[in-house]
Amino acid sequence: MSATEKLAIHGGVPVITPDLVPEMQRRWGEPELESLRQAVEQPTLFYFNNKSTGRMLEKFRSMYPLEHVMPCSSGTASIHIALCAAGIAPGDEVITTPITDMGTVVGILLQQAVPVFADLGAHTYNLDPKDVEAKITSRTKAILAVHLCGNPCDMDALQKLATKHRLVLIEDCAQAWGARFRGRPVGTVGDIGCYSLNDFKHISCGDGGIVGSNNPKFGNLLQPFGDKGYDRVNQVRSSELLATCYRMSELQSAFAVRRPRPSLRPPSGSKSTNGWKKRTPFGLPGLSAKSRRITTADLPGRKHPERPGQWQQIPGLIGPRAQTTFVRPVPTCGARSPGLRCACSPVCWGD
Repeated sequence: MSATEKLAIHGGVPVITPDLVPEMQRRWGEPELESLRQAVEQPTLFYFNNKSTGRMLEKFRSMYPLEHVMPCSSGTASIHIALCAAGIAPGDEVITTPITDMGTVVGILLQQAVPVFADLGAHTYNLDPKDVEAKITSRTKAILAVHLCGNPCDMDALQKLATKHRLVLIEDCAQAWGARFRGRPVGTVGDIGCYSLNDFKHISCGDGGIVGSNNPKFGNLLQPFGDKGYDRVNQVRSSELLATCYRMSELQSAFAVRRPRPSLRPPSGSKSTNGWKKRTPFGLPGLSAKSRRITTADLPGRKHPERPGQWQQIPGLIGPRAQTTFVRPVPTCGARSPGLRCACSPVCWGD
């Protein structure tokens, strides 16, 4: 057996080669340092009604017009807050995807509810609305849609199901900064939108999250459930809410607010997704041995012009008997300073 027919661990050619993992150069610079200096000069680093968090939320709302917004400690926290606001209780069922980060499911389990996994579309890796409907029972209380890797779900179909069965529709947008469904930013179509500012996301402050809603039924509960039951707008603390502390600090907000300006175009003017290649190990059952560039036409979100995606990760190994794996694009956008590689991906915000 030749080297090309072996797994890398046995002496074969590695699937992930150095050109797929750009060298990590300096990601942060003076804009972030200056923003942090300004925050440190403040008399308090508490988030509520403070400068950095206010600026960050202003920029967030310029992309996502959500009336009720709570900045929080992580994307996982944002989903848990959303589930609490939706009234998910022990024994309730929440339909979601089996292919996602654990953070999608943790909040369901913490509420002592039951995650019910629906099947995925063959070419979208997102919830199949037909199977979602088949999974609905008298105990179902919510649908938690995940815009996997930046590819928007079929929100029209899911919204119709939620309305028909009186379910709460929550969007996990952790990997989908900048993605839109029929012109509407993801997270603004359903009842509640959840976002992540984790280090590996398009927009990052190391770790953080945002949860928002335009429905006052849920929106008015977002802050209390993320801030130990405290409604700081009305200066009322509820002892009836079992709510944890998921607050974001001014330092996280100060860092996030300095991320580069958003762009909905592929980086560097390339027609391909920054030259990333789809590669498969030679000779493995169910996988193609071809190696080629992934163009925007290959991506599920690009096949639906009304559902443009912003890819956090690109589906890599795909086959009838293969699990999907992903390679992470790290484009050179030049947003920070000439010659520095930006680890933000195609979508970001800033001055």
